[in-house]
Amino acid sequence: MIKETSQNIINDLTQTINKQTVAITGQIQNNTNQLSMVQDTISNSTNNVLSSLNYLNSSVDGLHADAATVNMNLDNFQNEVNKGVKSINQTINQNFKEAERYY
Repeated sequence: MIKETSQNIINDLTQTINKQTVAITGQIQNNTNQLSMVQDTISNSTNNVLSSLNYLNSSVDGLHADAATVNMNLDNFQNEVNKGVKSINQTINQNFKEAERYY
């Protein structure tokens, strides 16, 4: 009787342990799947951020190139203005010299 009762207790405990092992294993698998999804999300987000940064870097490079072109055009414009001012000053000076000859 005691042996049979002991065996029943052992069988019940074994079944309980087996059920809990299956449940824990299932929970571990669910957690692993969730971690995998989180890793995929992090990876995708990281790739999106890197792609955005590359686009921004490319845009900044384009802006630098545009700024360099604007600066070059401004320099050329300033040179042309300086030439024009010099030419006007020469014309004015020449006109004064000619006017002084007549007066």
